[in-house]
Amino acid sequence: MMLNLYASSSRLPRLATTVSRLAVPAARPISTSPISQAKKPLLPSAHATEPMELLTMIGHNADKALADSAKSWEDLTRVWLKGSAKLEDIGGMSPSERRYILHCFNAYSKNKAPSEFLRTKKTKTFRG
Repeated sequence: MMLNLYASSSRLPRLATTVSRLAVPAARPISTSPISQAKKPLLPSAHATEPMELLTMIGHNADKALADSAKSWEDLTRVWLKGSAKLEDIGGMSPSERRYILHCFNAYSKNKAPSEFLRTKKTKTFRG
């Protein structure tokens, strides 16, 4: 298959270039499973036996904002699987707080200890 390609600008000389083969990108594999199926559910562990314990450890107003959704681990897992949109519907949190809570849920579902994924606030230095 032969194609003639011409320069589209009027300032360039009109030269015909022949291209014998067009580069076709390789097809990338399509995942058949949605991301929500890849997420592991939130389950009780030695660090947090109740959902409210986990939210209290996370901080950032999570225990107050998600109090209605933390009645059971299944309810809390449902909130996590829905993602930031569900947290936005619940309200009372800034986008950075929502991202932090989802980060903590993700790490907790991978059986990481809370000391590994919880970010403590830096202490304010007193200068004077």
